[in-house]
Amino acid sequence: MASSSPREWQKDSYTLTTSPTAITPEVLNSFFATPEMYWAHALPASATQSLISNSLNFTLLPPTFSSSPSPASQEPIGYARLITDYTTFAYLTDVYMSPIHQGKGLGKWMIRCISEVLDEMPHLRRSMLVTGDLDVSVPFYEKVMGMHCIGEKMEGETKHDRGLAVMTRVG
Repeated sequence: MASSSPREWQKDSYTLTTSPTAITPEVLNSFFATPEMYWAHALPASATQSLISNSLNFTLLPPTFSSSPSPASQEPIGYARLITDYTTFAYLTDVYMSPIHQGKGLGKWMIRCISEVLDEMPHLRRSMLVTGDLDVSVPFYEKVMGMHCIGEKMEGETKHDRGLAVMTRVG
C-alpha cells in the first residue's frame, strides 16, 4: 500500500484523493489555525511537510469548472490523515471539514472512504483515534467506522475541555 498509486473517490463532483501533493504545508497549517481544529496549531513549514510526507493523506477537493483540473490548483476543503505502517496499525488524526461545506454528508463520505482503505489492509490489527468531542464525534465514529471507546477521561467544563475519548476498531 505504501508504494501504491494515489487513490481517488468522486461524489457529486467532489474529489477525495490520497495524493500527497494535493495538500500543501501552507493550506494544512491554515486548517490547523482554525477554531475547528482546536487541538492543533500551525507548525513550521518543514515540520508540516514532514507530517504530510510520513502520513497517508486524504484531501477533499471541491468541484472544479476548469477544463484541466489538477489537485494542486484546487483549494482543499477537507482533510484527514492516517499515521500507519500500512500493515498492522493505523491512527486516524487531524480530521477537518471546512465549516461552509459541513452538513452535506462530505465528512461522513470521507470517513467511509478511509474506512474502505482500512478494510483493504488484510493484516490490520487495530485502528485508533482520539477525540475531544464526546457528544458528537464518539457516536459518529461508532456508526460510520465501527469504532468503540476503550477509555474516556473527563477534564474541565469548557466545550473543548470536557474530556477525551480513545476509540479503536479491531481488524
